[in-house]
Amino acid sequence: MKASSELRATDWILQRWAASVGDGLLDAPWEDVPVSRVPVLNDQTAIVVDQLIMRSGDKTKRLIGYWYRTALPKTTIAQRIGVSRDGVYLRWNAALWYFRERFIASPLSDLRLAATIDVGDELTERRKSLADCRPVKYHPRRELVLLTESA
Repeated sequence: MKASSELRATDWILQRWAASVGDGLLDAPWEDVPVSRVPVLNDQTAIVVDQLIMRSGDKTKRLIGYWYRTALPKTTIAQRIGVSRDGVYLRWNAALWYFRERFIASPLSDLRLAATIDVGDELTERRKSLADCRPVKYHPRRELVLLTESA
């Protein structure tokens, strides 16, 4: 399940947080095919996000930990936090809204900006672009922006 366009930036921040603090998974052996990973947050931002997560409610904290730091199936996550399979997606969506608001209220301008960017389908399009080796350009407010036919 994908997050709505308003929440994709928050989802991306939480993915980067998990990579920053360690995802609890073992590193892949040398023989495995390399997999791209999300970039880590800078130390200051990772600490603030971690503190916000630790101050959240117990179920929210556990949900975020299971969702982003483990490879558990969603049904197992639902069982561990005591909700239905559909309920885990509702809780995840609610947690994203919760953290979006916390990120926007953060004293860190980078975190505030990152949480308010409406990602839309850019991440999906960027991944497709990178997979197809199409050229991309740098945009100061976003990591990568696709070059369009008109550009």
